[in-house]
Amino acid sequence: MKIGVKVKPRSKQVRVIRLTADSFVVHLKSVPEKNRANWELIKVMADYFQITQSQVRIVHGSHSQHKIVEITGIEINLSE
Repeated sequence: MKIGVKVKPRSKQVRVIRLTADSFVVHLKSVPEKNRANWELIKVMADYFQITQSQVRIVHGSHSQHKIVEITGIEINLSE
């Protein structure tokens, strides 16, 4: 499953906001340098979906605030 994520780095707290079934805004504490924000995004999304970090992969937009993230290995009900 692929989802769209808008990342907001340098936030005061970590938050995941679900906009639509496959669209999220994620606030991260990390700065967007040396892949720190990307690694934090993978960890936060794995925690959100209660899966391992190896099941989360950024497939597009690794240097952008707008990313496509692929979640593998599980079926997730996006209509919640």
